[in-house]
Amino acid sequence: MIGPVLSYLIAVSLFLASVLATAHILLTKQDVRAAIGWVAIVWFLPGAGALGYIVLGVNRIHRGAERRRQIVLGEGADRTGEEPQLLPSLDPTAAPRFASHARLAHHMTGMALKGGNRLSMLINGDATYPAMLNAIDGAKHFVALSTYIYDWDRVGREFADAFKRATERGVRVCVLVDAMGSFLIARRLRNLGIDARSFNVPGPAHLAFLNLRTHRKLLLVDGELGFTGGMNIRDVHCEAGERDFLSQDVMFQVEGPILQQLGRVFEDDWRFAGGSKLNGLVKDASRIGDATGPAVLRTVPDGPAENMSATAWIIESALFIARRSIKITTPYFLPDINLVSALSQAALRGVQVDILVPERNNMRIVGWASEALYSSLIKYGVNIHLTPPPLDHTKMMVVDDYWALIGSSNWDARSFRLNFELNVEIYDPVMARRLDAFLAEKVARAHRLSWEEVSNWSILHKLRNRAFWLLSPYL
Repeated sequence: MIGPVLSYLIAVSLFLASVLATAHILLTKQDVRAAIGWVAIVWFLPGAGALGYIVLGVNRIHRGAERRRQIVLGEGADRTGEEPQLLPSLDPTAAPRFASHARLAHHMTGMALKGGNRLSMLINGDATYPAMLNAIDGAKHFVALSTYIYDWDRVGREFADAFKRATERGVRVCVLVDAMGSFLIARRLRNLGIDARSFNVPGPAHLAFLNLRTHRKLLLVDGELGFTGGMNIRDVHCEAGERDFLSQDVMFQVEGPILQQLGRVFEDDWRFAGGSKLNGLVKDASRIGDATGPAVLRTVPDGPAENMSATAWIIESALFIARRSIKITTPYFLPDINLVSALSQAALRGVQVDILVPERNNMRIVGWASEALYSSLIKYGVNIHLTPPPLDHTKMMVVDDYWALIGSSNWDARSFRLNFELNVEIYDPVMARRLDAFLAEKVARAHRLSWEEVSNWSILHKLRNRAFWLLSPYL
């Protein structure tokens, strides 16, 4: 039997834990709905609620590391200051609203626009992986890879062999994989003599192991060539994959001054993961001389240490400046009320809004939660298109044949609030029209949901969707 004194101490401890957790919630949470939810959990489940909040609700990224991240990525820019030479960087055909949007994006990221870049779109692993492997085999100075999932399958072993060959040639190879997305991969690569690290390894000081992952995809070679987008290192993106062709995706080959920013993102992540200082290797090797292409680009790194999501704010701004068309494709579509409202308002203004989502999601719960949003969007004129299998894992947004966003972010809370993501803004009418046409082909092959179809879903179907929608902040 527990004595009265021990019972009293336990009760007092649980009460104090609930008070302290509540104080932390009130001082740190920016979303009132999340704050109310966590306070309710803490007090309705004394002790267990506080423990759940400690495990899942607290951002433990070390503030010192985040200050270093901002210094490295900020390029000396003040988020409240004017971006130097903003307007001359944009194409002369750019409407004033895009200049205003570019200014907002600068404030959100601290990143300057970079002109003189060249982009090439690579569709699926059959085009992407050979180009990346050829670049690694041609490397003379350094290779840097960052990825969320690195499978030890045919494709993963091909990359490992290429890294080993580069290392044996004297090339510095740095491989950064997420500790949860690529469990034990860093150890396997180190056993081959490759300098590999895991990002944010779970431990006693970091119990929220499902959150704060690096979802970034980036390959840099000699500061002359880069690849970024939404594709992991796994053969599911290849038509002849060991597990059949299960997923579609794109990557972008990048050349030009934007490599400076991408290199700094990797360099800071590498140091954050405990890697040795690169001694300016990425930064110095990334100095580009003459302009190589017409695209004006900006790197948009995002992470959970910020009070707001830079990516979400940039997307919302782009939705508000749209005048003709918006095309979006994402495998996981769980936007918050602000983005749902912005999409609906754009449609009501007469903008054609097309959203592409998978017909059958590989994460069924996420698919059901997404369906809960369709009726409210379709009612205001937003077009929802269901893409047939294989799963379309592409993440892309195009506005008015001028501006686009590509990269690793999905349209969900995990990407906007919990993961470290990497996206690139594109200010280039030629590339934007190419991406718009690419998405238009997907629209032509997809099934557009009608208001009648959604309205005729059974009550059980709707209840299931709404029940899982309640979990959307955590999916």
